[in-house]
Amino acid sequence: MISVRTPGGALVNVQPMMRNAGNALVPVTVVSRDPGGNPATTQPPVLAFSLTIDPMAVAGAVNRPSGMAAYTNEAAATALGGVGAFVYAWVSQSGGMTATSPSSATTRFTAFVAGGDVVEDTFTCTVTDATGATASATITATVSNYGMAQ
Repeated sequence: MISVRTPGGALVNVQPMMRNAGNALVPVTVVSRDPGGNPATTQPPVLAFSLTIDPMAVAGAVNRPSGMAAYTNEAAATALGGVGAFVYAWVSQSGGMTATSPSSATTRFTAFVAGGDVVEDTFTCTVTDATGATASATITATVSNYGMAQ
């Protein structure tokens, strides 16, 4: 196969053919050569691959003096480029909170918060595509308990 650019600019793969002595079409192998006559090597194109998280910060709050679990609003990671299927991994940087869906594209974050306290954590989401390429982004999560400790 060789790649050919059409007059409209599209890149298409084609199999070169020629006629043999019996006038039948047979495939031809095309070998590129460098200026020294050696077979040229080509690398597959590198696909741009990145990850975005929306929103970049999430927060949640409760109001219970004795403390309780608090959850943030949802964060969504979106892979841009790459080759699907994608595998997501949300990892806490400080261990102060946990992701409710650590292997999903969307998650919320939670922590037990004592009365009057605030818990903050930074999470890194890493996405891996079908070729093993990775992209990462970070998000800040904060939960608060406005209840006064007794």
